[in-house]
Amino acid sequence: MESLLETQIGAWCLKRLIASGGMAAVFDAHHVTTGQLAAVKVLKRDLRKSVDPFARLVQEGRVICSLLHEHIVRVFDYGTAEGCIAFIAMERLYGRTIAELIDQERTVEPLRAAFIARQLCEGLSAAHARGIFHRDIKPANIFVVDDQRHRDFVKLVDFGIAKLDATDPSKLAATATGMTLGTPEYMSPEQVMAAEIDGRSDVYQVGVVLFEMLTGDVPFTGHSPVKIMQAQLTSAPPMVRRIRADVPEELERIIARCLAKEPEGRFATILDLAKALDDLSERDTPNEGLSIVGDDITATSVGNLRLPALGNRGDLNRYARNLAASIESVWPKGTAPEDVKCIQDAISELGEEQGTLRLELAERRADADGLARSLESRLTPIERAIHTLTEDRSTLEGRLRICQDKGNRVEDLVRTLDSEFAAVYEEIEQHQQALFHAAHSGARAVDSRELFREDIRHELGRLEHIYAQRSEQVDPLNALREEAVHFMRLVSDLQAQITQLEISRLHLEGERTTRLAEREFLRADAEMRHRAMERALEYHNLRLGLAFRMAVAQLV
Repeated sequence: MESLLETQIGAWCLKRLIASGGMAAVFDAHHVTTGQLAAVKVLKRDLRKSVDPFARLVQEGRVICSLLHEHIVRVFDYGTAEGCIAFIAMERLYGRTIAELIDQERTVEPLRAAFIARQLCEGLSAAHARGIFHRDIKPANIFVVDDQRHRDFVKLVDFGIAKLDATDPSKLAATATGMTLGTPEYMSPEQVMAAEIDGRSDVYQVGVVLFEMLTGDVPFTGHSPVKIMQAQLTSAPPMVRRIRADVPEELERIIARCLAKEPEGRFATILDLAKALDDLSERDTPNEGLSIVGDDITATSVGNLRLPALGNRGDLNRYARNLAASIESVWPKGTAPEDVKCIQDAISELGEEQGTLRLELAERRADADGLARSLESRLTPIERAIHTLTEDRSTLEGRLRICQDKGNRVEDLVRTLDSEFAAVYEEIEQHQQALFHAAHSGARAVDSRELFREDIRHELGRLEHIYAQRSEQVDPLNALREEAVHFMRLVSDLQAQITQLEISRLHLEGERTTRLAEREFLRADAEMRHRAMERALEYHNLRLGLAFRMAVAQLV
């Protein structure tokens, strides 16, 4: 794959090989026009003529591009380039995968693992809402990015074997029931059996990842993929607390429920799992004083006052309600110091602003999803029509080649007959000259003259036969030529239709690129507003802590 360095794939110039797997390689790249940095995933050369890997990579680009969520890697562009090269251009992630985290740290602190899994569930919920099931959730496909505002900010990658909702005819699934795809250590029992799956299969895989983060190993092992898959079907998973005693009992119960053999025994949806993890995080958050790390604000006590915990979801409205309850526990309603009231009002306003922002983001996300579906619904018929017309063109070109081959054979026969005709005609001329000389040589040449006349009559008979054969071939040859011209016109008409459809497709893809850029701008704008909100919250909490302490000093 190093041969692709400094080459252009689509609109992206490949600069450095980042990683290489069994199916594709990932390169550092930049956009040749805008200079935007990206990670470009390219199908390996030996797989470019294989239908399944090619379709899976194109599907992965299409699937992720249709999803707009902060915990799913963003896709800027995808498609095919010259030489049947399938590619995906996605955001460049800086950090490490959960697999690398486990390799380096061996195990993950329980609440940290729950927080990571909670974010993973949020990303998956966006996919499930679109009828998309990942099917290959594992530490290597979960990225923890370096972010100054958020610790352990999760990005889910690699939707290469995602299963799309079969009830939606506009979605093309690269895999289907009856095909066993996935990584054996993380496959759900229904995946092992190649049965129909839904979102509960992803719930199972999140449970496996949680188990591995806490213990450093997967729940089911074996000497071969077959042995591992047998264990997935028949063996009970180990209890987490027998391996690691400091894991909360509730977290152990959550994992055990995720790993139920039957889908009915698991959380019904990925959001139900997220709620359980969220409740666990809020209940078990330690009292380490008021601190702000991204969205994570823990509880603290000042004298007889207790500041509430914001929790991992960062719900400012709930925080404001809990704060009001804490204040009323010390000051009767309306008797709190004025500066405390002002700060409380400011935090309430932040909560309202956050609610408005979330609603606006949800509407924008819905608009983006609707636009993506609209573009896909318009692109799909065009791609199908191009495919059909291309097949028709190939069929006509095949018939044209057959017609041309027949015509060439007939033309060869006609040329052969013309050569024979010329040779016989030349022999007749020679006999005529010999007859002329014999006629002037006297009576002794009478027998020779008769012989020459007989030869001439014979050659004339041959000449008539050859001419008749040639005449028989002229009509079929003309018919074949007319048929070839007809096929050439049909091929030309089909090519014109294909060209027109290609122009339409390029127009739609250009529109899609524009919409993706608009979506990226909206996301950046929302993120900037969110950062401003965080800074305001930090400022108000610092003021609040100071006001509480001053109030306590006055009470004392």
